[in-house]
Amino acid sequence: MTESQVADALQRVRARQTSQPLLTLYNELSALADQDASGLIDLECARWAIALREPARALAHIAKIRERMPPDDPAAAVDYEEGRALNNLGRLDAASACFERARNARPDWADAHAAHAHAVRGLGRADAALASYERALELDPDHQRALIGAAEVYAQRGEWASALARAERAQARAPDDGRLHAMRGQWLQSAGQPEAACEALQRATALCPADAAMQSALGSASQSAGRLEAAEQAYTHALELDPDLHPAAAALAGLWDLTGRTERARHLLDDRLAIGIPDPVLVLASANLSDRRQVDDDTLRLVLNAVAQPATPPHLSALLRFRVGDALDQRADYAAAFRHYADANAARRVRFDHDALARYSAILADRIARTQMRSRTELAATWRPIFIVGLPRSGTTLAEQILAAHPDVAAAGEVRHLALAAAAPAESELGSETVDAFHRRIGRSYRERMRATVGSDLEDAAFCTDKMWQNFEQLNLIHAAFPDAVIVHCTRHPMAVGWSIFQRSFGAAPPPFSTDLRDIAAYIGHHHRVMTAWRAIGAPATVELSYEALVDDLEEQVARLLGALGLAVHPNCLEFHAHKRVVTTESFGQVSRPIYRTAVDHWRAYAPSLAPLADGLAQRGIDPN
Repeated sequence: MTESQVADALQRVRARQTSQPLLTLYNELSALADQDASGLIDLECARWAIALREPARALAHIAKIRERMPPDDPAAAVDYEEGRALNNLGRLDAASACFERARNARPDWADAHAAHAHAVRGLGRADAALASYERALELDPDHQRALIGAAEVYAQRGEWASALARAERAQARAPDDGRLHAMRGQWLQSAGQPEAACEALQRATALCPADAAMQSALGSASQSAGRLEAAEQAYTHALELDPDLHPAAAALAGLWDLTGRTERARHLLDDRLAIGIPDPVLVLASANLSDRRQVDDDTLRLVLNAVAQPATPPHLSALLRFRVGDALDQRADYAAAFRHYADANAARRVRFDHDALARYSAILADRIARTQMRSRTELAATWRPIFIVGLPRSGTTLAEQILAAHPDVAAAGEVRHLALAAAAPAESELGSETVDAFHRRIGRSYRERMRATVGSDLEDAAFCTDKMWQNFEQLNLIHAAFPDAVIVHCTRHPMAVGWSIFQRSFGAAPPPFSTDLRDIAAYIGHHHRVMTAWRAIGAPATVELSYEALVDDLEEQVARLLGALGLAVHPNCLEFHAHKRVVTTESFGQVSRPIYRTAVDHWRAYAPSLAPLADGLAQRGIDPN
């Protein structure tokens, strides 16, 4: 066949793609391949064989082309199609080599870079994959496969802003793709934006009403947003669509447990666990029930069996190992418990940049040093915000539960309203005459979000708590935007709080510093530096609340805390554990019972294993003893 005859044959067959079955056209074209010395027909057949899910046929066509090619010919298209076929066969090493050759031959080919990224990502080389995805996007900013792939890699790293930025660009190109809406929704939830997550997942479920997994994800986002009734409806609907969707059953059981329906939750899980090999997600949910926090031998065996299953996903295995660690801790087998905690954390570790954190600490300390003190008489609303800050596991949930038991205090829980407000243009980007207006806008936006979150409980409240512990990083903004705010700073022995962070799973999205003792020490040092700078300017409107002091003398510390707010002691505050309020953080088990001392010095049982934490603290001028 001449060059023009080959071109005509390809054009004729391609023109009928929308009207005839692909296999029919493939067979017609394949019959002509031996007459084409150029290999163009074999190359087209290889593409169509891949589309027909016949990668072995595609490789046969590629082999025929290779027989005719000069040995040093950099045929990028041939390498690319061979890579696609090998990728479909699961031969990722060979596929990545083909895509590497293709992109070397044509450095400006975005598809080759994106395909290379996909292959090396499958090999576990996330950094190389991200570099290739980003190169594809430099060449073609709207490359959909590269946008989604890069977003997924960033999400796996916990870099939510980068993940969401690329997902939004992909979404703009495919506004009716429910899968993309669902993906964005789950990442928004992980990024601490549950309201936006609900909006994205509502759109996803509207586009894909029969998708049970999306309904379950909507339930999770609704629960994070405090919409417990909506969450229950979504989980229930997910199970109506797919009765065997175990993650939805586990989530529904967890919600029932959280809202005092533990027996109902236990029956739901036990009925499912009795069938076949127990699903690890159900085992974890069962082990997490409030009446099973003291892990009995039967539950421990169930958890260990789930960990041992080869099919258990790594993230679930890690969460299960935390429960094994808890069981061994309860049995005073501290060495074995530590091994399980360490293995669980190692499986979930993400990259944490100590140098970047140190630079951030310096920036925050400098901002605080330049904070202008404002008059405390500037009361902006009928209710005053109480920002409860500190490190995770420092007693912030306990402090909020005590305050929330007072009839004059409403509670919002762990919300990210201030962080969302702080994401507006930086103060330095505004003219000096607009700074006050900027802060007033932040204050208005925050109060509107709080009203939407807390609802009618705010109507008669004098105060409302915000228990986002990380707000210690926004102390200068708090003081500027909320002159009437009270800051409650929770403190705890650095070794105790560090160990408690390491010992807890924090669900599916742990703080990035929480999985390594050295990283934890670095973050404790960051917190220490910021709070030292805050104290240096007089720590305005700050109440220091020590976990150890609270445990030693609850009555005195509660009186001191409420006195700082101008409130009289109320008996409910001393019986905080009886307060019927849903707590959704890791501490819900602790604040639902009377105060106890066992956690104060418990870290000392693990002291031999905590040298990296102790050394890291000492290097930052913090006494670990």
